[in-house]
Amino acid sequence: ILPGFFAVVIAQIAAVEYSLPLAAFLQPRFQVSLQVLEAIFFAILAIGIIFLIHFLFQFLSLLVSVEFRPPLNNIGAAIFGGLQFLLFLSLVVSFLSYFQIPFMNQSLMERSISGPYLAPASAQVHDFFIQWFPVSWRAIK
Repeated sequence: ILPGFFAVVIAQIAAVEYSLPLAAFLQPRFQVSLQVLEAIFFAILAIGIIFLIHFLFQFLSLLVSVEFRPPLNNIGAAIFGGLQFLLFLSLVVSFLSYFQIPFMNQSLMERSISGPYLAPASAQVHDFFIQWFPVSWRAIK
């Protein structure tokens, strides 16, 4: 559960932080609108980092294995599994909000109970965790 949780958190941070600078840097080469490139790079960064962290944790799990007693393990899995699901869902909602499709934006932001809470969650996770990143890793704004 923890590898997936960390993968989604790091993917949110990186996708929000680097999708716009990467799209702006590569826009002259692709001749596509900045918004489309930003959505594409958001998805590429998010998916790529989730897979990268997943494989990194698989490698680390070969090195170290820690077992907890079943009650503690089940409680931790329930808490972090739920958080991982919510963060992944907010990552998907953030990606879908890049597209200016009226019915989708209405569904996500107006008619949905959780949409207004999930859409800004990626930016909030980014703002919370970027504090601990070195300044040299941050995108120039």
